[in-house]
Amino acid sequence: MRPSPHQETRKAETRYEIISGYRRKAACALVDVFDMPVIVGNLDDDAAIIAMTDTNIQRKNLLPSKKALAYKMRLEATDSKQGQPSKNQGRVVPNSFGTRSTEILSEGESYKQIQRYIRLTNLTHPLLEMVDNRRIAFNTTAELSCLAGKEQNDLVEDIQREDCTRSLSQAIRLKKLSQDGKPDIGAGSTILSEGKGRQTSKLAIRYSAFQKYYPATATPRKIETDLIKLLEERQRRRERGKPQER
Repeated sequence: MRPSPHQETRKAETRYEIISGYRRKAACALVDVFDMPVIVGNLDDDAAIIAMTDTNIQRKNLLPSKKALAYKMRLEATDSKQGQPSKNQGRVVPNSFGTRSTEILSEGESYKQIQRYIRLTNLTHPLLEMVDNRRIAFNTTAELSCLAGKEQNDLVEDIQREDCTRSLSQAIRLKKLSQDGKPDIGAGSTILSEGKGRQTSKLAIRYSAFQKYYPATATPRKIETDLIKLLEERQRRRERGKPQER
């Protein structure tokens, strides 16, 4: 907590602003607990942002989009406190102490990984949702973040239309097209139409289609095994029916 920077100076009592712990405070209120331990500090805005984001980053199962935003906010606040020129704030550039801003943040995580997280903030909302839902791999989306907004929107339409994801190699090739300043629609479509290497297609069949053939206790694995046996038997019958070559 910190003394609220927005309080009215005429008031005698000091009001405080919660930097981190809103949920804990709400949980205490729900169970009628009126005392909870807190740390009170006199923080400026940059220090408050750093304290808040440090708490958020340490949470388990934090969505990539939330972690990316936390790292970006912390980087900008760190740059501001260390006197980065405004044009360099939020960028990975050497600061006045001769180190890179992201190296200061990389306690327990490589600075390159932090760079990838920060690049996620350049993604459009639909792509960011896909990485949160694990529909697209993290490293792939870090590369896709270099695409222009229209190119990202085109990619989302392609993924939804084809019901598939994109490999890292495809993302890198799309990135290179964008960086070369050659938004070749034909070349981009060719890359997007390629299948992912070693990608296994999935076939979804409604369980209700087999209910009349199996008891209620039958498992999907049992049904799958029976289907494979039937297909193998069908294939053997076909092979027996083929005329022998002389």
